[in-house]
Amino acid sequence: MTDNFFINGLGFQKAISAERPYERATAPFRKEQMDTTPTVGDQSLAGWWTRGQMSFHEGAGIKYYEVLDGQEVLNRFQDSSGVNPWEPGEVRLDAGLTRIGLSGVTDAVGGSDFNTSAAGVFALVGGSLRFVSSAPGATYAPVSGGNILAITTSGTGLYYATSAAVEGPQEITSTVTNYWTNPRWYAGGSTGTSSAEVDATHQNGSLLLAFDESEAVEPSGGPHTFTVEVVGLTNGSTYRIIVDCQSASGDWELRVNGAVLHDGPAAKVDTTFVAAGTTATVVIDMGTGLAGSFAFRELSLTNDFTGPSVNPHDNPTWQWTGTPNASRSQFTQTVGLGDRMILWQPLAGRSWVNTWWAKGRLFAVDDLGRFFQLTAVGGTTANEHIFWSSRQSGAGWSMAESPGPIYLAKGGVIYALTPDAQGDIPLLTTPVVAGTLPTGEVISSLYFYLGKLVICSNAGVRVAEVGPSGEIGYGSPVIRGDFSASRRINGLGDVAYVVGRQVGDTAPSVFVLNLAMAAGESTAPFARRREVAAGGALGVTVSPALRLYAFDGLGFLAEAPTLAASGYVQTALHRLGTLEPKFFNEVKVKVEGVGQVAVSAVLPDGASVSVGTITAPASADLDLRSAAGGNPVEYLALRFTLTPTGGESPALLGYQLRALPVPRRQRLIRVPLKLFDSETHQGRAAGAPRSAWSRLEALEEAEAGMSMVQYRDTETGEAGTAYVESVDFNRTNPAPQRGGSGFGGIVHVTLRKVG
Repeated sequence: MTDNFFINGLGFQKAISAERPYERATAPFRKEQMDTTPTVGDQSLAGWWTRGQMSFHEGAGIKYYEVLDGQEVLNRFQDSSGVNPWEPGEVRLDAGLTRIGLSGVTDAVGGSDFNTSAAGVFALVGGSLRFVSSAPGATYAPVSGGNILAITTSGTGLYYATSAAVEGPQEITSTVTNYWTNPRWYAGGSTGTSSAEVDATHQNGSLLLAFDESEAVEPSGGPHTFTVEVVGLTNGSTYRIIVDCQSASGDWELRVNGAVLHDGPAAKVDTTFVAAGTTATVVIDMGTGLAGSFAFRELSLTNDFTGPSVNPHDNPTWQWTGTPNASRSQFTQTVGLGDRMILWQPLAGRSWVNTWWAKGRLFAVDDLGRFFQLTAVGGTTANEHIFWSSRQSGAGWSMAESPGPIYLAKGGVIYALTPDAQGDIPLLTTPVVAGTLPTGEVISSLYFYLGKLVICSNAGVRVAEVGPSGEIGYGSPVIRGDFSASRRINGLGDVAYVVGRQVGDTAPSVFVLNLAMAAGESTAPFARRREVAAGGALGVTVSPALRLYAFDGLGFLAEAPTLAASGYVQTALHRLGTLEPKFFNEVKVKVEGVGQVAVSAVLPDGASVSVGTITAPASADLDLRSAAGGNPVEYLALRFTLTPTGGESPALLGYQLRALPVPRRQRLIRVPLKLFDSETHQGRAAGAPRSAWSRLEALEEAEAGMSMVQYRDTETGEAGTAYVESVDFNRTNPAPQRGGSGFGGIVHVTLRKVG
């Protein structure tokens, strides 16, 4: 006997007849679909599987659409640039960003130009300030010299730190007493009223004494000696005296109580003396040496040693408010917000590293990591101004203020510092740890806005919820990537702006976080605004005119008053809930507004293939069949590129694509086989007792275990791998066979061929 069909090595003879045919058929591969998604019409429309999207306002960041993900992917997309997706139901172009070239920007804050009062930003470039509005403008060096290390703003005043000083506007009115009494000046050495007198007078708001050889008030010939009696001094105290003599030529001498403080050519003398009593006699002796016109531009005797010259000529913020010849007259200083002056010096031997404005006050940290709350009037800091010694270096700190605590961060730790009821910082109080990021994550910048704490780090961007006691709660990064170059975060309207490089990108970008639409505790929808240049510090600031400025390796990208030249939104990948290949047929797109929307299919290899352009307003069905060369693909995304017309934007309202899965077909083979203990073929008998039952058991076990089996058909030569789909046995032998069990019949085996 010869068997002609084998399953897992078991031999069988086919039992094919008119009543028992051998059958082959394609296995069913598609089942009926039902609408189970929130989007009406998905899955079943005239036999097609459909996917659609009517809004994009939940932001970017997903790669695949999956039906079972529900709210996690609803109204979201993969990527965008230059568009505003935040209005539910439509996507429009956003304002453009105009490049302003300026290399070397390391930070920037909004402000008004010191000279012109124009609104713009101050950029920190090469240790100096560079004002930028529509183009780079004036450069300002620090008053104290050296390089500017950090800048901050109170919203109305600009502050910055060098290693030697924190400078900025002194937003107060201060007064310094000038101890001159009856400043009368006598010529010819006489002190009596019979000699000519020249009174201290106002000229352009300044205290000025001026002489000219041709004027009658100066007697001809003889020495020229001016004497001033000073009263109201404190015995043993040190005072500052400033006399600025301007002359064409010649020498002069300055004496206080007979002690010579200057003997030489015309110059500005700024020196000190110790009072020997409550009065002093100041003598300016010009002898016969001064020639031509000469003048004394400044005459000051004060107890102020920290400020600049108390003189309207050298520092126009000072104005004489006394009357001519007044005793103990005063200079009153009223500093405008644009004026800059040295305010605070660090402790002896130390240097400033950074400065911040928060809670209506100015803070600074020195190189030892000691934090100071700076006083309102400026001056040299003291130990009592320290409110925290962090015992870490002063570099790498960030600060942000909230309605409750002030947050400080370094490395991966965030500290909370809460002012007392009077709004002061408790002195020498250690801030509490409000949160710790995962090991290895390093914070680069912090910003509190609309109830959320935005955190940039080398792992991306996190959005943290702030608890009632200042504690923070955060989840996974909202944007994953490298934001270690982020120096400044800023908010405008309902959104916050961050700059960094998202995972998978080759360059950094400006990203928008819609905090007003935050979907949950520690997250927020986001979208890309525009790609920027790498190679430097990154950040965003806002001018007093509420204009957005992003800075990068090439300078600034300033928000323009016109729309972006183009922008796009790219959907996530459509897989239709299965990994099988699909045949994508067409996409219906609806647009309104003015302009054009170009539609492209993004294939699995990343290639983008144009499928058509729609001029708004319109609705169109675009053919997708040729996008992949007529071949089925596992997934597909769509990119919509918007361009304006006449300064107006088109609006993408939605799309719906149609597709069908195209899985690999499987073959069903149904074959009738003899199953007896003894079988005869061409006159030859073969078999063994109970062999029929044992073979049937083996077939049923393979079916029940869904095990793959090997099969071979010797008549056709076909062999392969299959599942036993079904086993149907019909007994046809009621009586025992000679030497057998009497069990036997015909078995129909259905195989699902898989290889």
